[in-house]
Amino acid sequence: METNQEKSVRNILGSRSNVEIKVIPSYHCEMNCSYCYNKYLYNGYRPNYSKLINVVSEIILNNNFNVIIEIIGGEPLSSRNYPKTMKIIEYLPSLKKDVKLVLQTGSRDIKKLLTVIPRVDGLSYSVDLSLLPKAANIKNLEIIARQCEKYNTKLQIQTALTQGDDIESICRFIDLCVSYGVGWLGLGYPVYQRYTRKEMNAQIDIYCKTIKHSRNRPEITIGGAIIESAIDFLNGQTYSSCCMCGENSVTIQPDGSLSPSLYFEPSAFKSVDAFVKVKYRREEQLRKDHCLNCEIWDVCHGGCMGHTKFLTGDIYSYDKEFCYVLCGLIEKLKSVRTKSQAKQENLSL
Repeated sequence: METNQEKSVRNILGSRSNVEIKVIPSYHCEMNCSYCYNKYLYNGYRPNYSKLINVVSEIILNNNFNVIIEIIGGEPLSSRNYPKTMKIIEYLPSLKKDVKLVLQTGSRDIKKLLTVIPRVDGLSYSVDLSLLPKAANIKNLEIIARQCEKYNTKLQIQTALTQGDDIESICRFIDLCVSYGVGWLGLGYPVYQRYTRKEMNAQIDIYCKTIKHSRNRPEITIGGAIIESAIDFLNGQTYSSCCMCGENSVTIQPDGSLSPSLYFEPSAFKSVDAFVKVKYRREEQLRKDHCLNCEIWDVCHGGCMGHTKFLTGDIYSYDKEFCYVLCGLIEKLKSVRTKSQAKQENLSL
């Protein structure tokens, strides 16, 4: 019998061709990163592995879309989570041949990493520049890159920046990733923090210089929400909504419950359908009010609802930090482009 959760997923995701399912075996993690936004969720769920597997299996088997399973956490390779993670990796591909598996991890356990890489289609590995403990992961980067190349596993790197990370260090890290054959690097400042105007202005400057440096490194794509949105805006691309949550993406929590987003507990909305309706109602209100005539609306849509709630307590508001930084970055990039064009015109005279 189809459950309400499965029916909700079928109604919203059924017409999609590609769907991402985030699977969280547990929120357990031994790293204690200073910027972690889900520490408080550790005791919020009682893990139920059987139910989790059943829910994921039903979604995969009862729908025709192409599925990407992203295993996240907590830390999927922690001592407590590793056995569950391996069971998931071994079981889910047996349901459908075209199921793709991606593992998101910041583990320093090189033995586990080398064991899991041949069994997944993609690895999203966390390496920070100065923030411990993940700054130490840079020591593993070369051997991980070689293992991914050997088994044709796509490798992407996720890096959390700090206000103390200077552009020289960031550029050296980009060049290091290029030398190891990394094709995608996500850079950004941790969300669910509170930044001053001075700090956000410094972030805008770093983002602008990072994009400038990356133009000389065509071998690698530099991503992250702010950078991607700014580049997409300048290239004339548009987004259908503020995020994929509830539409092209859902999250299976450790107890098997279904969340439309990583940033909202299942109890926050009656269903995935309800979340999507709220998301579009919010966008309608913002378009008539604060975001009226905003030129970057097509790559923003008010920003993340979860982060907006963190900042303002009101999910119907807009993400003030995202808005400030993205608008500032786009204006700075437009200014740089104008100066570059003027320089080229002067050279041609």
